[in-house]
Amino acid sequence: MSTLQQILDPIEPGGGMALLAFDSHSGVLVRTPCSSLIFDPVGTRVEEVARADAIVITHEHSDHLNVPLVAELQRKTDAIVVTTPFVAGLLRDVPSERIRPMEIGESISIGGDRLGAWPSVHPGRQPLSFFLETEEGVRLYHPSDSDPFPEMGELTGQGGADLLLYLGSSLEKALQIAGLVRPRTLLSRYLEPTQTARRLEAEVNGTRNEVLEPLEIFRCPSQQAPSR
Repeated sequence: MSTLQQILDPIEPGGGMALLAFDSHSGVLVRTPCSSLIFDPVGTRVEEVARADAIVITHEHSDHLNVPLVAELQRKTDAIVVTTPFVAGLLRDVPSERIRPMEIGESISIGGDRLGAWPSVHPGRQPLSFFLETEEGVRLYHPSDSDPFPEMGELTGQGGADLLLYLGSSLEKALQIAGLVRPRTLLSRYLEPTQTARRLEAEVNGTRNEVLEPLEIFRCPSQQAPSR
């Protein structure tokens, strides 16, 4: 079993990307040689987090946003909080200069990595999905709770995505998004792995299935051959 501290340890140049699911909701920590990003922390313990360069909140629903926890994590790490304009207005205990409200189409540099805000088709106030491209060229698409929409394939661009991080429970939605994005790997947390792998092989040629197990580090090397 892995800990948050293990994944927060430095990744050497050329080390690609590491991911860790750290709570029972939507919390995922992403680590690269350049940056450490926490997506949608809800149930993590503040004392376990020694470092974060960015706290990324996709939308305001309670399984993605814990306002007091975000404030505590930001205070401890001095991370920038990247989120929707609506969520930004809820973070009254976070210094305004450390909040970056994002509109669709905007991007921000975090270390040497680039984080872009994309549309999200989901109930809520201005929800976002995110696309992370590391300095080494590893590309992660995190649609959060978004339904599939046709432009997903266009947004990934010519380079596509190495990882599609899918944290929902609908296999049909996951397959539709994978069919649009054509990632090298579908990295899911709540899908049944055998059925998912079988359907992927039949319906989305070239995409492999991996499971993001709780508190187990998943690594995607910079040579774009995902492995544990």
